[in-house]
Amino acid sequence: MKTLAVSEPVPAGEQRNFRRDYYPFTAFLVLGIMYGIMGFLSINTGLLTGYFWLILSATWFLLSFWSWKIPYICIRDDTLILIEGMGRKPKIVSLDTLEKLAYVPRIDNPSKVDLIFSDKKSVRIDVSTVHRKEREDLIPLLRKFAK
Repeated sequence: MKTLAVSEPVPAGEQRNFRRDYYPFTAFLVLGIMYGIMGFLSINTGLLTGYFWLILSATWFLLSFWSWKIPYICIRDDTLILIEGMGRKPKIVSLDTLEKLAYVPRIDNPSKVDLIFSDKKSVRIDVSTVHRKEREDLIPLLRKFAK
């Protein structure tokens, strides 16, 4: 399946991915490097705790790779898939029943958006998690689905 560019609308049968911002990826990568260095230094000095630091480093590298590769939001046809974190079950909601968007602007930029559906359920999206270049396309795209 083809992934669309940022400014394109979502036609039937296609999907639109909203990537995560680079800050978590960078932080996880830096922590992985730091813990890896601590692990190698500990092993070189004969401490067994170095293996713990290497396992911790591998975990941070895995989390960094995951946050770089896995998008935060996928919109496919009339379905929204919200992947909040590693190890958490993705939220899959149908955008056909979306009634309205509720958000509190933070200096002309909403930080959290609640999608309110016709059955009175809601899903919260943290807009600050979305990549900066794609944030401005997310809200108008969701407004197209609201009734």
